[in-house]
This record gives sequence, structure tokens and C-alpha cells, in this order.
Amino acid sequence: MASPLALPPDRPGDMRAIRINTSRTVNVELPDGGTRDITFTAGTVGYLLFDIPERDKCAVQLINHMGQRLDCTVPRRLIDIGELSSNFTIRQPRIVQSQRATTISHLRANDAAGRAIRFLWDDLHTNASVLGDLRLKTDSLNEVLDDPSKKRDAINTIIASFSNQSWTAVNTPGLPISAFHNVPRITQTEPRILGSQTMIYLRVYIDGDRFATYTGRSGDPIQRQKQHDKGIRDDTNGLQHYKEARKYPAANRYALQMMLLTDASEIVIKMAETTLCCLLGTWHPALTRSSHTRLQDELGSGSTGSINHMVLMSSFGTVVANALERANYPKLGGEAREWIRYKIQTADRRSMLVYRWQSSVVRLDNQLAFNLQFGGRAGDTEKCFRIQSKLGHLPGIKKGVPLVVSVEVMEDGKPHPTPWYRGPIHGAWDNCHELHSFTIKVEWKDQATNQWYTYPAGYHDIISVFEQRPGDSTITRDWRKATCILQFFHNRRYRNPPSYLRSHYSPLIREAVYDHLSQSISFQIVPQVALDPPAHVSFAQNFMSLGKASESSWPAIAVGLRPHQSWFGSSANLASCVLCQQSRGSIKNPLTLGCGKREGDFHVAADEPHRDRILQASCRLCWGMFRRPCIWVKIAQWTEDSTGAAVNKLRGIHPSYYGAAITPEYNGGAIPIEAPMTVETYQQLEADMEETAALDDGLGDDEQD
Repeated sequence: MASPLALPPDRPGDMRAIRINTSRTVNVELPDGGTRDITFTAGTVGYLLFDIPERDKCAVQLINHMGQRLDCTVPRRLIDIGELSSNFTIRQPRIVQSQRATTISHLRANDAAGRAIRFLWDDLHTNASVLGDLRLKTDSLNEVLDDPSKKRDAINTIIASFSNQSWTAVNTPGLPISAFHNVPRITQTEPRILGSQTMIYLRVYIDGDRFATYTGRSGDPIQRQKQHDKGIRDDTNGLQHYKEARKYPAANRYALQMMLLTDASEIVIKMAETTLCCLLGTWHPALTRSSHTRLQDELGSGSTGSINHMVLMSSFGTVVANALERANYPKLGGEAREWIRYKIQTADRRSMLVYRWQSSVVRLDNQLAFNLQFGGRAGDTEKCFRIQSKLGHLPGIKKGVPLVVSVEVMEDGKPHPTPWYRGPIHGAWDNCHELHSFTIKVEWKDQATNQWYTYPAGYHDIISVFEQRPGDSTITRDWRKATCILQFFHNRRYRNPPSYLRSHYSPLIREAVYDHLSQSISFQIVPQVALDPPAHVSFAQNFMSLGKASESSWPAIAVGLRPHQSWFGSSANLASCVLCQQSRGSIKNPLTLGCGKREGDFHVAADEPHRDRILQASCRLCWGMFRRPCIWVKIAQWTEDSTGAAVNKLRGIHPSYYGAAITPEYNGGAIPIEAPMTVETYQQLEADMEETAALDDGLGDDEQD
């Protein structure tokens, strides 16, 4: 796969970045002494090899959009010269990650939460000077963190201060809010603690799927909760914590006993409170994620202190998020993944967005597969969707093998060369054409041969209604899932969505933006986009669109009524339209196929526009699922299925007609590719997958949507 980065040549010495500033055809000199006329496109990047000042030329290495390289000599006026490759930077706060994990002897240290706590304080230690420059008071903290013995003792004390029930809760796979049901609560009479003790508590507010949290500490937890309850009841108290708590029913407000420290120093108590706050993300989101409106208000008020605090908390939040992500620690109550995407150009110069992340092979319904959940908690079928594909027939696949998953989305919304969605372009919904714009692939390494492979994931049940919403057969499983996938990765919010679609998933997506001349890369948050949900397409509109396609893109199709036998170009008798022919044998097809007896064999509402035309030109399947007329294809455009079936059992159509009906499922083998990572990186990936295997095993076996 092409990279979004243009790496410097594999040569000794430092290289300066260059970029072609004007599109033109130039006669260039090649390393072998020859010349060639080459058309350079403005924006083509590369590196300066050396100057030829006496000729006002430069020897350069140019890199095209596919990563191909060319050494040549070009006029100096043709290029802009930028930074040295050694100055490559990431445009982020000066945040780094600790390259070590504090060695802890405590029995809990290698649990999920223990690992996250170690990573958290290692990274806060590493970035203490950065946070100190941003006005965080770190003197007392540094006295602990800079002394290996004190640091080890402090982290041991923090880990040991969790009760057995609370430690079980913070180590529950996926970290659902329900995991905290068994943690002892703070009541009107319990707990009574000693004067030398301090309790770190968690307040939880719940209303259905919504929840909010708050972390605090107290030497008298019973009295402190009474103070909180009084503050919540007082509508004049404007503390953000209390304003948020008032949004939840009084009966669903709980205070939980999370940590208990005895004879601990003030700094260790503060570290313990910070630890719980960071693990569970109990601060208000606005504290670490600023908005244009808030920043504008602060700038207008001239409050430099507030602006500095915003920068500090944003940087602090980045350190915490990086540490927890590195530890693979989940977000409280649901998915916490941060997504990175980058942009590349395909061979035909189309812009493609690429999302890549790591997973592993799991056992799904007694078969080896990958199983990925998005946008909700396990079993929450109304809020989440899954991407699944069986892989057991492929070389080198076994349970636990690391996978790299890619989602490729064409930015222009037009079809991807190998689309995941296989339904027709002209379907029941006005987004059907866009659903062909993405694909999903998996990559893995066959350990026996050291060969890397890729394989396109697909969806099997095309003629299958979404069972959770009976009554409308146009809501098919593949259409809904493809719609959810694009909604998720484009970060879309639907205005007034129907019950079978979510308003939004609100994933945190950052796009890697590479600036070649400055030799830098920045990660910019992809904003949420509001738009109307998909709407039904009328029969008349589909009839017209298919009619136009039969005159241009697909000349071998007929639309509507079954053509005369002679039109098919064969003596074979095809009594069923293309979709009915393709869908034979679908075990989840709820519709009776009946092209041969179309009149009166399917229901069309009495007030449906063009009802008579629908009854004549469509069938139960084409109208019921796709709101379109039947189409018919000449025999020459059909292909035999894998068993070499007779003509009346043909399933596939010629590749040039993909999109007219159902695109055939990929039935090829694994595709060999070059290794996408170094051996060292792969070994680290293997180690990470071993640590998270329990999380993968926790996923259910059944398809959720």
C-alpha cells in the first residue's frame, strides 16, 4: 500500500525536501547519461541530492503518488526547497512516551489496570518538565517521581489501595459501567474510617444508557457525600459537577468506595486521586477538549490565566490518553479507541482515505475469523455494529494471529475497485451509490513461510432483511451495516434519524496531514458533519436511472417487462430477472421469488405512485427490497458459477456490469504482499495481541446486526 509519507532516499547524508512548483514538461537528464521528456505535476515531492550551480540545475530524487522514485536532473527554478529530512517533526504538544515500564513487584502490577497505572505515571514523569512549563505545580511530585525507590513505593501503595471489588471492576474487559455494581457504596452509616485514612471515592450517575462520573477524596466519606447531595439539591449551586448530576434521577446517584490509603503522604494521596480520575476519565470533557466558542470567549475576556489552563489541561489529557492507549486500557462504558486516518492517491489519481488498526484472529461460531465491534458495548444491538469475516481457509491463520485491518474509503464517494457492499447501485435508498465507495481488508503473516498476505473481507447475506425492524423489507442487513460503516468513518451526525439508525457515533478521528517541504506531520481532528439520513428512492427515479444506464454504461440490459426470447441471444429460457436469478439459494431470503407469475403476486400499496407500472415492470424481490424495476441481461453477459452450472443456474454477471445487480462475492485466495512493518514492530504486535487475547475472547459468537 502507498504511504502518506515521502521517505528520504536510502543514502548517507542529510537530504532537503523539494516540491515541483509548476506543472510542465521538461527534458531531464537521467543517471545513465540519457535524457527524457517528462511531464511533472505541480506538487510532486522529492529530495535534493546535490546542486549543480554552474548549470543552475539540481540532481533530485522525485517520488510520485504511487511511491515510485526517479533520480534525474532538473532546472532549479522548477523546485521549491524545504527542510532537512533530519528535522522531521510531529506537530503536537511536546509530549513523549516513556520507553520503560516501572518495575513493580506488587501482585496486581501486570493486571490491565496495574499496567495502565504504571504507564500513566511513567509518561507523566517523562513529561513533567513540559507540564511544569505550562504552570503545573510539579515540585512535590518530582520529589517522588525522580527517586526510583519513592516512585516504586508510591505506585505500589496506589495499586494496593483498591479494594478487591473495585480492583475487579477496573479490570473488567471493556470496562462497562455495570462492572461497578458490586463495589461497596458509601451510605449514611458506612464506612467508618480511621483518622489516619483517606478514601478515594467515585460518584456515578446513571439514566438508562447515559452516565456521568466524579472522583474525589475525603477523610470523612459519609459526611462528604452528604455535602455533595446538598449541593446537588441546591439549584443555585453552579458547580459543573452538581449541574451535571442534576440531569440524573436522585435514585440513580451512587457513591462508591474505590480506594483506601492509610498513613499516606499528601502527595501520594493526590497521586491516588489523579490515578482514578485518569483511569476512568471522570473529568468533564470540556476540561481537556477546548472548543472554538470557549477559546473565543477567553480571548475576548483577555483572561490569559484561563487560556494557559486550557493549554495545560489539553496537554495533560494528551499524556494520559497516550499512556492508556499504549496500555490498551479501555474507556469507561464503551469504546475508547482513537482512530488515525491518512490520505493517499490511487494509481488512477483518486484520493483515498485509509484507516488502519490492529486486531487478532478469534474463534467465531466454531470458525476462525476476525470480529470487530464499533460504537457500543457488547450485546447492545441497537447501538453498535460489527464487522466480521471468516478466515479459517486461509494460509497461516490460527487463533491469536495478529491482524492489521484496513478500511479504504474513496473520498469522491464513487465506487472502490473492490467494494465491500455488494448490493445494486440503484437500490431503495438514495445512498446506495455511495455504499460502494469503501472496502475492508485484513493483513497477516504466515509464520511458517514468513509471507505476508492480504484478503478482502465481504458480506455474505445480501438478500436478508434487518430483523430488528420488521415491516420494511428495504431495510436490509447489508445496506444498514454499510450505512453505519460510512457514518462512523466519515463522522456523520444524522438529523432526526429513523429508529434503525443512530444519530451519531462520535468517534475521535485524527487525520495525519503531511507537509513535505516543512518535513512535518500534524494530526487534525476530523470534525463531525451533520446531514439528513438516507431516504427512499422512488420507483420512477430508479426506472429512469436504469433506463439511462441501459443506453450507456450497461447496453446489454433491458429494464422492466421481460424481453422477447430472441433478445437474450440464446435459446435458453430465463424466466427470472437478474436479481431473482442471483438470489436463488439465499437461506435468509424472506421474499417469494416469482418473476414468472408477477401480476398480483406481490403487494403494492393502493396509493403508491405508478402502482400499475410497478406491478407490470417489477417483481416481489425487486420492488420489496430495492424499489426498482426488474432488469434482464443478455446471455453473453452471464458467467457460470464455480460449479460450472447450466445456463438456468447462472449467478454471476460480467465485471463491467457490476453495480447493475449483485456484485459476486470474492472467491479468490489470499493475496501475497510485501511486509507492512519491520520484524521488530511485528514482534511487539504479537506481544500486544497476547495481552489483549482475553478481550477478544469476550466477544459474542453471534452476528449482532
